[in-house]
Amino acid sequence: MYATLKQFEQRKVYGIITDGVEWEFYLLEDDVLTVDKTGGYIRDVSGIIDKIGYITKQFQKTS
Repeated sequence: MYATLKQFEQRKVYGIITDGVEWEFYLLEDDVLTVDKTGGYIRDVSGIIDKIGYITKQFQKTS
């Protein structure tokens, strides 16, 4: 995430990590990493899709 932040000269970079069951969501803004402590599990597919949709909307605002 840090390399993407610097290479593409962005202020914000979102990250998602998953093993297919458990999902983790991150935001790196400037030099501050924010972790979504609620995370997500595959049994809550709609919650995961909501979080990904939010990230997509944030990206579209900056494009």
